Amino acid sequence: MVAILIPVAALFLSFGILLAGNGLQGTLLPVRAGLEGFTPFAIGAMGAAFYLGYILTCFCAPWIVARAGHIRSFTVFGTVASAAQLMHVVWLDEFSWSLLRFITGACLCGLYMVMESWINERSGKEHRGRILSVYQIVNLGAVTAGQLLLNLYDPAGFQLFVIGSVLVSISLVPVALTRTVAPQPLQKVQIRISRVFGISPVGVISCLTVGLVNGAVWTIVPLYAQNTLNSIAELSVFMSLIIIGGAAFQWPLGRWSDIIDRRWVIIFICIGAGVGALALMLLGGLSREVMFALAFVYGGFAFSLYAIAIAHANDQADPEDFVEIASTLILVFAVGAVIGPLIASAAVQWLGPDTFFAYSAIIHFLTAGFAFFRMQMRPPTAPEDKEDFIAVPRASPEVINIDPRSGDDDPEALDEDDGEAAEDDTADSPEEVPEDGGKGGKA
Repeated sequence: MVAILIPVAALFLSFGILLAGNGLQGTLLPVRAGLEGFTPFAIGAMGAAFYLGYILTCFCAPWIVARAGHIRSFTVFGTVASAAQLMHVVWLDEFSWSLLRFITGACLCGLYMVMESWINERSGKEHRGRILSVYQIVNLGAVTAGQLLLNLYDPAGFQLFVIGSVLVSISLVPVALTRTVAPQPLQKVQIRISRVFGISPVGVISCLTVGLVNGAVWTIVPLYAQNTLNSIAELSVFMSLIIIGGAAFQWPLGRWSDIIDRRWVIIFICIGAGVGALALMLLGGLSREVMFALAFVYGGFAFSLYAIAIAHANDQADPEDFVEIASTLILVFAVGAVIGPLIASAAVQWLGPDTFFAYSAIIHFLTAGFAFFRMQMRPPTAPEDKEDFIAVPRASPEVINIDPRSGDDDPEALDEDDGEAAEDDTADSPEEVPEDGGKGGKA
């Protein structure tokens, strides 16, 4: 295992530092916004702006990297993201923070896409499953660490913003010092939502649900915790338990979905998340222990849905369609994550912080009903036609190429422009890139 990880160790180190900084900022901003007296809807707009920037970069990053090269693009994205974090303590108003979140979302998506293309380049086909597992561990561990960093300083001060900015800046160093052949050009995202919906309606609606709910979790739930808990330490533990619950539930639920119709597991997850949300709303005030336990359970269900939805959609499709389907579902999630914070924050502003969990329950119950309806319309996938469950993180469309289900790329697939882009990237690297630009990306 060590030999497998050595080629990607610097990339995972960069990724972990970056995610710790982003995890810190993601919770710090709603907390500080609450202290500054921002309205819940303004805070929700910040969350929506982040994912709007994310969507933009999904389409623009391949063009940027083709022009500037991987390392220069990586440095630019990281520098701007770091500066945006610092500017939050200079511009303390709702509009500026939404603009800064838009810039941050765009830059972080670009950073994810560049790093994931490098990880894919260094991961042999036979090792991609294990590499993806380590990627998920780094992802969840770093974001959890980011929540705990909230305890270092008072959110009302400037220090935590500086730490978040420093972490983003430091994350550039391991990659910038890496001696490596430039990866193949980033894939151009092909989005055909109507086609993917025809292949897997439950997969599309489930990913939309994840965006509608989980996209709002990072924006609205810190407000709930801030109003309910007595300290930042308790708030950071509450947010960490939601993430840890997702990590703990994902694998057993995924393996169970390998055995039975995945739609039953999706229904079970949605009902569990809905009941967990209602329990938090009605019973969370009984004691800290009850509230923390329910946060773990709620996160366990709500954060497990995405990977199982991807697996279900993949079961319905031909192998050559996997990259297009998974890329489309990531964008469906992002669209939901733009809409969700706006709806949830409007409800919270009108009815109070607890209302988020009622919103979450309604969305999950509706998704469970839709999945049950679809079970009457289409028979289950035969066991021999199902792929084994793989926990896919939500980062950028490039992560799909690390997934072993994406198949081998065709060396002849690059067109002339992509080949030239790969050659241009040699300026970033001390080693030579083959004239054909390496393996071709699959759209």
